Amino acid sequence: SGAIPESVQEEIKNGILNAIFKQLIESYSKIKKVSEHGREIMLSDFNMIMGGLGKLVQSEVSENKKNCEEYIKAWHLNTEELKNFVVGGYVKKFLVY
Repeated sequence: SGAIPESVQEEIKNGILNAIFKQLIESYSKIKKVSEHGREIMLSDFNMIMGGLGKLVQSEVSENKKNCEEYIKAWHLNTEELKNFVVGGYVKKFLVY
């Protein structure tokens, strides 16, 4: 009586996580120039967030987690790898993201 079903709780948690991932990508996309140290901090922040959030959610988070992780890792690519990454359709995901 009055308790929120676990499936609904999971759906709410996943919605919050997806909003966090989208916000991370949105924030990182506004950065004009990133140093090697800055890239490492971005990845460290993401891993720290995932470490903390992983304790809260049992189910696998949607495609947004993967997209966020790929976006951060793309900052480490050399020019040729980045070209292949973009040509491979990654940017299209975020044009509608």
